[in-house]
Amino acid sequence: MICLHCEDKNGRYPTRAYPTPKQIKQTANKPKVKGPEHRPIISKMSLADLKVGGLYVILQARQEPPEPNEFYWGLYLHSDAGGGMAYHVVDTGSGLRPEHEYTGGIFNTPLLTGLFRIADITRPLHPFVDRVIRSYDSSLNCPGRSSNSKFWVLNVLALLIQPTATGWLPVNCHNLPILEQEIRDWGNRMSQGRCIYQRPKPIGSSTICGLPEWKTQRELSIYISQEI
Repeated sequence: MICLHCEDKNGRYPTRAYPTPKQIKQTANKPKVKGPEHRPIISKMSLADLKVGGLYVILQARQEPPEPNEFYWGLYLHSDAGGGMAYHVVDTGSGLRPEHEYTGGIFNTPLLTGLFRIADITRPLHPFVDRVIRSYDSSLNCPGRSSNSKFWVLNVLALLIQPTATGWLPVNCHNLPILEQEIRDWGNRMSQGRCIYQRPKPIGSSTICGLPEWKTQRELSIYISQEI
C-alpha cells in the first residue's frame, strides 16, 4: 500500500493510496473472518451433569430422523468425574462382538438419544458390576443368547436385578419388562420432534428402581395425602 504521508522518490506526495496488484491478489485470497455474531453456538453437555456411580442405559437412534422404538442399547457406568465405562455389543454381520472401554466422551456417542439412569453403584462395587456386565462376552453368539444390543442389555439387567449373597440389589427393580417399557417410552419421548444431532442430550432416571430422588418424591406425596 502506498502511504499518504510519505513522499515518493521524486519528492512528491501522492493524493490517494492505491493498493499494488500483489496486495489486491493477497486480499482476494485471504479468508474472511466472521464476527462473533456469525459464529455458531455449540452447546456442550458436561460430565458434571452425570451422577458419579450412576449406571445408565445408553440409547442411540438407528437412523435420522429417529423411528419409534428403534434404538441401539448400551450401558454406561459413570466411574468418576472424568468419565466412565461404556459397554456395547456391535453387530458385525456374522455375530455380536463386545466393545467395552473407558471414555471421557460419552456425549460424543454417534446418534446418541440420551442416557437413562437405573441405579447408583458405590465405588467399591464397580468391579463386581463390571464382571457381571462382561459375563456374557464369551457366549454372545451361542444359540438362545442375545440376538441384538437390546436383548444383550436386558440379559445383563436380568442378572443385576438379582440379589447378591449379602442381599444387595445392584439394580433395584422387580419387574424387568416394565423397566424395559419405561426406558423405551422415555427414549421415544426424548426423540419425538427432536433432531438427533441437537444438544444438550437428555438425561433421565427411572421412577421404578428406587432411586433417591423418586423415592423422596413418593414418600412426600404419601405424607401429604395422609395429612390431607
